[in-house]
Amino acid sequence: MQEIKAFLQSRGDNYAKLNDLVWMTDLAFLADFTGRLRALNLQLQRKSKPLIELISAIGAFNMQILALTSDLEEKRFEFFPNIKTICKIIRIVFGTPRRMLLK
Repeated sequence: MQEIKAFLQSRGDNYAKLNDLVWMTDLAFLADFTGRLRALNLQLQRKSKPLIELISAIGAFNMQILALTSDLEEKRFEFFPNIKTICKIIRIVFGTPRRMLLK
């Protein structure tokens, strides 16, 4: 992260958002969830895939959503590696327990 900030500072760009923990957590969520959407998209784009398999992939994704929701609600972040990393950084730097995040 320091390298990114140094690069942006060398260009004269504002990087205030990179110091905002809520914004960084939102970005981490977006990165994690977008990865899952990308995987589903790739599954659905395969050529010559029977319709039943496409429907099955969507159904499986819906089940994943339930697991992801539970993971977020319980603040485990097992399915959200970027959020988990942000939580570790916050805990190291600020001593904030993970359960305090994302109230």
